[in-house]
Amino acid sequence: MSEIEDLKNQIIQIDTLLAEEKDDVARRDLEQTKPDLLELVELMEEDEESQEGTSENAKEEKEAVEERIEDDNSTDTLLGSRCMAPFDSDRSLPLHTAIIMDIESSSRVRVLFSHPTCPAMKPCSHFLASTCRYNENCRFSHGYSVELERIEDYQEPDFMSIVEQGLVLVKGSSELWEIGRISAIDGQNVAVKLLKSGSEVSSKRKDLVPLGEIEEKEKKTNRGKS
Repeated sequence: MSEIEDLKNQIIQIDTLLAEEKDDVARRDLEQTKPDLLELVELMEEDEESQEGTSENAKEEKEAVEERIEDDNSTDTLLGSRCMAPFDSDRSLPLHTAIIMDIESSSRVRVLFSHPTCPAMKPCSHFLASTCRYNENCRFSHGYSVELERIEDYQEPDFMSIVEQGLVLVKGSSELWEIGRISAIDGQNVAVKLLKSGSEVSSKRKDLVPLGEIEEKEKKTNRGKS
């Protein structure tokens, strides 16, 4: 029997004695004792509820900490891994090859693009050397923050799709990559017509990034429209 139950039994016994007691002095003592016991029971019950609430809160906090640790462990394995990530300011491609450089939270990561198609995507060499003075005002990338749910698994380029009229990424003179279509292939030498400018550039086969999957999506879209 708990202490609170024992006190409640005492209060019941007092009620029984009051119903039978004829002596005024004895009755007065019992009547003075009963409120004290009732108050004590009330205080003990409040304390018990408070402890249960604290225990529940502690349990919830522990579960939250364990969940954060689990999330951290799962996201930590992503650090340095290759992936496909969107870049909202340049929609020429839906996803770009990237490397996860930082875990910002359980739901966001920061990536560096390996084939930048515009200056804002190009990794800042001074930032990588920790010598950039421009910080957030730099025109080059210090990493692009993106929601983890928008990150997709890395897609290995299908070099078998390097064929005439195939869609590829080719590096330009400014170290930026441009989308082009292969116009001719001569061994390891490939001529690519840039989609944006219409000019033709030459490249080595090994320096191209095929966009076969993007092209396949375009074909499906066009078939859907016809």
